Amino acid sequence: MARSADQFRPTYWAPNGVASIDFDALRKRGLSRLLLDADGTITQICKMVVPEDIAQNLRAAQDSGWEICLTSNAHLWFMASRIEKLAEILKCQYVAHYWPYPTKPNRKALKKAMSEMNGATLGNTLMVGDQFGTDILGANRLGILSIWVPSIEPIPLWKKITLEVINQRRLRALGEIPEAPTRVC
Repeated sequence: MARSADQFRPTYWAPNGVASIDFDALRKRGLSRLLLDADGTITQICKMVVPEDIAQNLRAAQDSGWEICLTSNAHLWFMASRIEKLAEILKCQYVAHYWPYPTKPNRKALKKAMSEMNGATLGNTLMVGDQFGTDILGANRLGILSIWVPSIEPIPLWKKITLEVINQRRLRALGEIPEAPTRVC
């Protein structure tokens, strides 16, 4: 059975990544809780560094009242310690999903992450991630708003071209997607 492309439709997209998202504008729309994917969204896979422009925008969001929970499919329990350390760097909550527990895009995984934030509801929570099949699909299954961002993962040129073609096809198949509010730097 073929899946409808709409299952993978983000509410918004941020072509310039997490650093460009205007969290103040989103807060004015009633959002204040953020489920934030780690790998590819705010850091490279297996790295402990969050680029300064991303970290700065997330700190500004927290200063304006956003509560953040990192959510990552860590695959194995011992990989979860890296997500915990990233959460310490960003001073936020975290949930590392790993086998045999539910992982994204499972609703239970995202509900678990939401439970880590005070007052998180379906109406005030936003998911930001770089993967259509885990982050965006999970947000849609749960019924929360989402922002898709291109991955920050450095990849070989041939693979980058391939992924860009795939993502552009996905975006075309989904039709027009509004751009997320962008902050002025």
